[in-house]
Order: sequence, then structure tokens, then C-alpha cells
Amino acid sequence: MSQIRIHWSTPGRKNEYGVPVYSGRWMDRTKRSQENLEFMVEVACEIHGAGSHWIERRKSPGTASPNPSVTDIALTTRHLFRR
Repeated sequence: MSQIRIHWSTPGRKNEYGVPVYSGRWMDRTKRSQENLEFMVEVACEIHGAGSHWIERRKSPGTASPNPSVTDIALTTRHLFRR
């Protein structure tokens, strides 16, 4: 199983502690969660510009190796402009 989250390059977003935030929380990748994030990315890119938001993907923590490296985490950039 894998997980996905939305990620963005739009500056200025901060959490309740004032720390800059550039991604959402990881969630299990299901058909519904994938479709929801694809829609969010599409709308966000229309508002903030092409390539400003994308979906990241990784192996679920329970399926990853005990000492994951950068190469163990699959990051997928998707720019959605389907009409």
C-alpha cells in the first residue's frame, strides 16, 4: 500500500507555531483520496499558477524498509491540466 499528500511551493503558509508549511498530512492512497487530491491540485494550480501544487507518493510506513533512504520513498509529481 502507498500513501499520498498534497505539496505546494506557495510561500506564506504557516502552522499555529508560525513555522512555514509546504505539505498536507500523509493519507492512505485510495481511489477516492487520489481523485480528491487530483481535484485539489487542479484548482490550486489554477489559482496559484501551473506547477505550484502537486501530489507526493510514498510507501506506507508499515511496508517501507526499516531504514528508508531517499530512494526508498517514491515521490511523484503530477501536474493536472486535463479538460
